[in-house]
Amino acid sequence: MNWKLLNNIIKDSDNFILSTHVNPDGDGLGSQLAFYYYLIDQGKKCNIINFSPLPAHYKFLDNDNVIEKYDEKTHMNIFKNTDVAIIFDIGDFNRLEDIKNEIIDNNIYAVSIDHHPSEDKFFDQCFVDLSYPATGYMVWDFLRFNEYNNIPINAAKGLYCALITDTGSFKYNSTTPECHHMAAHLLSLGVKPYDI
Repeated sequence: MNWKLLNNIIKDSDNFILSTHVNPDGDGLGSQLAFYYYLIDQGKKCNIINFSPLPAHYKFLDNDNVIEKYDEKTHMNIFKNTDVAIIFDIGDFNRLEDIKNEIIDNNIYAVSIDHHPSEDKFFDQCFVDLSYPATGYMVWDFLRFNEYNNIPINAAKGLYCALITDTGSFKYNSTTPECHHMAAHLLSLGVKPYDI
């Protein structure tokens, strides 16, 4: 994966929106949260805006209340001032619903990070690899590439949730030895598996 290219996009931009598909799951949400804390740590301005409300069974992930439900009036100026939208786990960009139109209308540079097949021409840059077991694993791989190992606990919880969501708690054939390396790293940061 060309993480250097993603680093250059981040370095050259100041304002970010992170989003995922309608009716988000643990992989999309966990990926967003981990990337959010990374960008904030890099001194960037960042908002997580999703079309759907945060499902009740995932509220435990968002201790800092940073995941917002899209509202046209509330978020109008945020979209106008956004340089880059990073979209996680999307598959098809139409699953962004009205957020898709905001990205188009405001001419926002759109990036996809995903482990699902896609033929979308919507995105300006795609980081897509079907060999990854989860989008959250891709985000973790990106953070490792940047030697960002001391991941904040809220980000680590999100990544662990992403991993177990898309590996079926390590039951699916997508589970690799590297998945367990990722889990071990996140547990060493303080993630409690039972809580997730």
